[in-house]
Amino acid sequence: MNYYSTKKHTGFTLIEMIIAVFIFTVSLTALMAISSRGLRTAKEAQNQVVADYLALEGIEIVRNLRDSALLSLEDVSTWQNVFDQDGCLSQGGGDPSCMFTLDDPIVLEPCSTCTVYYSESAHAYRHDQPPGYGYKDSGFTRKIKFTTATGNDSEIVVKVVVTWNGGEVEYTDNLFLWL
Repeated sequence: MNYYSTKKHTGFTLIEMIIAVFIFTVSLTALMAISSRGLRTAKEAQNQVVADYLALEGIEIVRNLRDSALLSLEDVSTWQNVFDQDGCLSQGGGDPSCMFTLDDPIVLEPCSTCTVYYSESAHAYRHDQPPGYGYKDSGFTRKIKFTTATGNDSEIVVKVVVTWNGGEVEYTDNLFLWL
C-alpha cells in the first residue's frame, strides 16, 4: 500500500485562501468604516459642545455688562446707556451684529465676520488675536444681537448665534433693566 494514497490532504487550496483573504478584507474594511464614523461623530459632538459654551458665554457676558453698569450707579435708565459702547446697540437700526472681546474692561464691538480664535497654549477662545499667544482661527463665529422686546422698553432680547462648518447653535435670553 502506498503511503501517499491513504493520507488525506489537509492543506488549503488556492480558492480557499482567496475566499479567506476576501472575508478578512471585507471585515477589516467594515471595522475601519465604523471607526472612521465614530471619530467623525466624536468631532461633531466636540464642536457642538464648544459652540454651546461659546453661545452661553456670550449671554453671560451681556448679563455681566448689564449688572456691572447697574452696580456702577451710573445713568442706566436706558439700554443705550448700558450697551452703547462703540455704538453697538444704536448702529444698524438697533439690531447690529456685535462681538465682544475679553479685555479689561469687557467691551462690545461691532464686527463683520465675528471670527473666534483659539490658543492651544493658553487654552482660551477670543475674538481678537493678542500678539505672542499663538491664537489661530478656530472655525467658529459668534454674533450677539440685541433687539428691544415688543411693548417693553426696559427689556431686551439677546440672541447669540455660533456657527461652524457643519452646524449652528442659537441661544436667546430676555434681560430686564432693573432700575
